[in-house]
Amino acid sequence: MIPHMSIRTTVYYILCCIVLSSYSPETALAGLNSHNSSGYESTESLKANKISLKQANKYYNDGTMYAEAKKYKEAIVAFKKAISIRADHYFAYNDLGAVYIDLGKNIKAIDAFKKSIEISPKFMAAHNNLAHTYSILKMYKEEIEVYKILIKISSGNASTYYNLGVSYGKAKMYEKATEAYDKATKFDPSNIDAYFNLGVSYSRLGMHEKASEAYRQVVQVVPDDADAHFNLGIAYFNLGNSKSAHKEYEILKELNSHLAEQLDDIIN
Repeated sequence: MIPHMSIRTTVYYILCCIVLSSYSPETALAGLNSHNSSGYESTESLKANKISLKQANKYYNDGTMYAEAKKYKEAIVAFKKAISIRADHYFAYNDLGAVYIDLGKNIKAIDAFKKSIEISPKFMAAHNNLAHTYSILKMYKEEIEVYKILIKISSGNASTYYNLGVSYGKAKMYEKATEAYDKATKFDPSNIDAYFNLGVSYSRLGMHEKASEAYRQVVQVVPDDADAHFNLGIAYFNLGNSKSAHKEYEILKELNSHLAEQLDDIIN
C-alpha cells in the first residue's frame, strides 16, 4: 500500500537580476569584454567596444533596479535598450526573461533565455531559468534536457542533480529520479531534501527497504521532520514491520497530530 506522497519541489534556480545585484557595472562590463574580445581588435575598436558596453550597461543596471522594484514595463524598456546597443548582452537577455516570467509571459521568457544561451552557451543562470520556465509550462522532457546540459557545463553538483531528480519525478520517471537524487546526496550528504525525495521515488517503485533507508537519513539529521517520520512509518508498514511503524506513529503524535491520525488510519 502506497498512499499519496509528494516530493519536495524546492528548485534551485537563478534569476540573474538577483545574482547580479552585487555586481558593479564594471564587473558586468569586464565579463562582456572577456566574452567578445578576439585578441585582434585595434585600439580604436576596443575603445568603441568599451564605450558601447558602458552605454548598454547603464540601461541594463536601470533595468535591474526597475525589475527589483517590480516596475516591469520600465524594466523591459531598459533591457531592450541595452540589447539594442549591444546585441550580445546576454545578461540583459537573461534578466528580460526573468521579467517575462514574473509577468506570466513564459513563451517570451523562453525566447529570451535561449538568446542569452546562444550568445554565452555556458551562462548557467540562463540555463537554470530556462529549465524553470519549462517546469512552469509542464514541459518536463525539455526541462530534463536543460539540466543534463547544466551537468555537463558544471561537471555536476548537488543542486543540479537535485533539480534533475525533481524533473524526473514530475515526469513520473522514478528510476531516473532515484539516480539523480543519489548523485545529489553524493555531492552533498547534508542535502536532506534530496534524501527525502529519494525515499519518495523508491516508494513509488515499491522499493520500501531503500525508501526507509533514505527517510532514516532525514530524521537522523532533522529529528522533528514530521513528513519524513510519516513516510518512514508507511515504509515500515509496507515492509510488514508493524512495531517500527507504530514507533513512528508515537513520534508523530508529538510532532503533528494530523499526520499521526493519517498514519494511524493506514497502519491499524
